Amino acid sequence: MSESSSEAILETNRHSRVVTLAAGLILALAAVAAPMIGAQSAEAATTYSRSFTTSQSKTVANRCVRVTLSGTMLFQRKVAATHGISTMVVYVNRKVTKPRVRVYTYAGPCTTKKPRRSIAKLSVTQRWSDHSCNGNLSVSVGFPWGVSVGASPTCGREERAHRSATYGRSSAYDQKNTDTTIRYANKGSITHNPAAFTRNLRGDERRIKLCQSAVVSMVIYPSASSSDSWSPTFRPCVKYW
Repeated sequence: MSESSSEAILETNRHSRVVTLAAGLILALAAVAAPMIGAQSAEAATTYSRSFTTSQSKTVANRCVRVTLSGTMLFQRKVAATHGISTMVVYVNRKVTKPRVRVYTYAGPCTTKKPRRSIAKLSVTQRWSDHSCNGNLSVSVGFPWGVSVGASPTCGREERAHRSATYGRSSAYDQKNTDTTIRYANKGSITHNPAAFTRNLRGDERRIKLCQSAVVSMVIYPSASSSDSWSPTFRPCVKYW
């Protein structure tokens, strides 16, 4: 065999090895990427539903006033950024459904357990805002809900969903909103959505609750000729895990 023929055979063998290595690398990358792509699609397709209930009490107008806020948060998760093993997953398509406020009035003060005691009138306003400071609010139903711009507990001035109502004499009030859905829309890029999960380049992982902000403003009338007010701030949070 001539020297030129041997060199040609060696070159062909080297080329074959390079092609084989490249093909193997492509297959390996595809194997790694496939579950990541599948996971992203699965995350975006899964809708989580989490209920919440939170309460506060305070002595107001010589009554022990107990207010309970409840509802359901709906959301999805989506991979927003990856770099090596570093990953950021965010909450998307966030909603609060059936936001409900219940108010009970007892003989004051709140330091000891007392029987319920009626008041002459109660005015209640729910105001919901985006705790992450990155949301534009829209409400899926009209009257009696609306959207306005005002001060929020954590974000300064921003859009808020609100509903107000006034009730007569009682010691138990229940502001239901069975058909109401408050939707949170992202202001900018996907990374503006609140984080749900992060993993840094060292592999440290962190799971993060989804929280929203609500203020329940009340004017309590113990009698027709007197009143006092209280506006507790709530921060209901839920887990996806």
